[in-house]
Amino acid sequence: MSRGVDGEAKYDGPGMLPDHYAPTTPLRLVDDIDQYMSSPRVGKLCFQSRPETQGFPQAADEAVRILSPRGDVCEAAINLYYRMQELDAMELDLIVAEFAPNHGLGRAVNDRLKKASQKA
Repeated sequence: MSRGVDGEAKYDGPGMLPDHYAPTTPLRLVDDIDQYMSSPRVGKLCFQSRPETQGFPQAADEAVRILSPRGDVCEAAINLYYRMQELDAMELDLIVAEFAPNHGLGRAVNDRLKKASQKA
C-alpha cells in the first residue's frame, strides 16, 4: 500500500486490499478451534491433522478442512485458498480458522487469514 497524491491509501495490487482473500461466509480466527468441532453449521479450517480421538470428523463431506496434514507451513500456504473456497461453497453460517505457527511462511498464511477475517 502506498499513498496517493491526495493522501488516500492506494493499493498496488488486489492482494493488498483488506478483504481480497475473504470468503463470502464470515471467517473468524480462533485460538481454540476444538470448541467448535460439534457445531454443524460452522466450518473449521485447521492448520494440521489431529488424532481421531479428539472428535474431528474424517468424512470428506464434513465441514472440516486441513491446510497441512503433517503441519508444514509451505503446504498450508499452497492449500489455503482452495480449502477456504471449499468451506465457503458449503453455505455455512461461519468459518473458524486457527493460526499457523507464526514463523517463516506461517506469517504469510496468518496474514492472509487475518485479511480474510476482516471482510466488512
